[in-house]
Amino acid sequence: MTKALWQLLQDERGAVSPMALILVITLLALGATVGLTSLRDQLVQEFGDVAQALENIDQSFSSATSSFADGGAPASCLSINNPP
Repeated sequence: MTKALWQLLQDERGAVSPMALILVITLLALGATVGLTSLRDQLVQEFGDVAQALENIDQSFSSATSSFADGGAPASCLSINNPP
């Protein structure tokens, strides 16, 4: 049993050189860094677009019997009490 284990440990068929592994890991790290930076920038841009869209929502309406003009003023039915 120990002879078979020793032969398995000494077998170099299919071995990968350490320099090749370092090269592949370096390329993966650089690619991940660039990809994550791009993802971060796009997320910040999208959140800015959503904030701008929410800021410009207009809920004004008009019908035959009633109308409402959304002037952007805070709702009068809300009251916020801050504790002293």
